Amino acid sequence: MSRFRLSIGSKIYCLLALSFVGLVGLAAVAVDQVQRGLKEQKRIELRHLTEIAIGIVKEEHARIAKEGVKPDDAKARAAARVAALRYGDDDYFWINDMHPRMVMHPMRSELNGRDLSDNKDPNGKRLFVDFVQTVRASGNGYVDYEWPKPGADKPQPKVSYVAGFEPWGWVIGTGVYVDDLRAQVWQAAQRLLGVAALIFLFSGAIAVVAARNIARPIRRIAEVLLQLAGGNKAVEIGFTKRGDEVGEAARAAVAFKESLEKMDALEAEQRASQQRAAAERRAEMERLSERIRASVGSIVEGINTLSFTVGDATRTMQRNAGDTHGRISHSSQDLNSAASDVSAVATAVTELATSVSEISAQTVHSTKAAAEVSSAASMAEQVVEKLTETSQRIGDISSLINSIAAQTNLLALN
Repeated sequence: MSRFRLSIGSKIYCLLALSFVGLVGLAAVAVDQVQRGLKEQKRIELRHLTEIAIGIVKEEHARIAKEGVKPDDAKARAAARVAALRYGDDDYFWINDMHPRMVMHPMRSELNGRDLSDNKDPNGKRLFVDFVQTVRASGNGYVDYEWPKPGADKPQPKVSYVAGFEPWGWVIGTGVYVDDLRAQVWQAAQRLLGVAALIFLFSGAIAVVAARNIARPIRRIAEVLLQLAGGNKAVEIGFTKRGDEVGEAARAAVAFKESLEKMDALEAEQRASQQRAAAERRAEMERLSERIRASVGSIVEGINTLSFTVGDATRTMQRNAGDTHGRISHSSQDLNSAASDVSAVATAVTELATSVSEISAQTVHSTKAAAEVSSAASMAEQVVEKLTETSQRIGDISSLINSIAAQTNLLALN
C-alpha cells in the first residue's frame, strides 16, 4: 500500500481528473439522451406531418361523394397537393400503393408508376416492401433504411414514417436523414462539451488554488514540527489565524511548541533543584566533617592529657618504689649490723634497748612505706583500667570515623 501513497495535492488532482471523467461521462449520457430525444422528436414530427398529408388525401377523397369529383381526378389532385408539401431542409412526401408501385415521388419523377418490389437499399433491404408490410401490420409505423441524398456521393441513413389510406390503397410516407439528426446531436454535444470544459477549467483552477492553499501550509507545518522535534524552539509557526483544518493544525503545532517550552523550563528547574540539593549535601558534609574533626581533636587531647597523667603516676610510683627499696636496704643493713653485734648484745643492754627502739621506729616506717607501695600499685591498676577503657573508646571512635568517611565518599559519588 505504501507505493500508492499520494500527497494531498496529488489526491486533489486525482479528484479533479475523476471529476473530468465524470463530466465527460455525464456529457456522453446527455448526448445520448439528446440523440434519443431528437430522434423521438423527429418521429413525432414525422407522424404529425404524415397525418397532415393523410388529411389532405381524406379531404380530396371526401369531395368525390360531396361534389361528384371523379376518383381519378381526386387522386391526381390529392397527389399534386401532397407533392407540393415541404418542411425542414426541403423534405418531402411520397405515395406508393400496396403492390408496391410508386404513385408520386416529387424528387424522382422517373420512379412514378414503377414497380418497387425489388427496390433495395445498399444493405439489401427492400424498403418499399417493408413500407407495405408495416401498413398492413399496424396501419402505420417507422422504417429505417438508406436512401440517396442530394449532394451526397452515397446513400445516407434515413428513418421514415408511413401511414396507409385504405380507400385508395395508398401508402403515404415521409422521412428524414439520420445524418441531419447526427449533426444536431453533434451540435448539442459540442455545447455540452463546451460547458463541461468550462466547468472543468473553473474546477481545475479552484482545485489548483486549493491544493496550493492546503498542501503548502501543511508541508510548512510539518517542517516546523520536525524542527521543534530537533530542538529548535525559536521557529515561527504561521497560519494560526486560518479557520480551516490548516489553522487547526497550526494551532496544534503552537500548543506542541508551548508544551516543549514548559518541559524545558521544568527540566531546568529540576536541574537547579538538584544542584541546590547537592550543594546543601556538600555543605552538610563539610559541617559534619568539621564536627568530626573537632570531636577527634578533643579525644586526642584527652588521650594526651591522660597519657601525661599516667606518666606522672608512673614516675611517682617509681620514686616511691625507690624510697621503699632504699629503706628496705637500710633496714637490711641495720639487721646485718644487729646480727653481727649479737655477741655484743649482752654487754651493751643499754645500747641494745636503744637499737631496739630504733629498730621499732624503722619497722613502723617500713610498714608505712609498704602501705604506700600497695596504694601506688592500686592506683596503677586503676590507671591501666582507665587506659583500657580509653583504648576501647578510641577504637569505637575510629570505627565511627571510618563509617562517616564511607558515607561521605558515597554522598560525594552521588
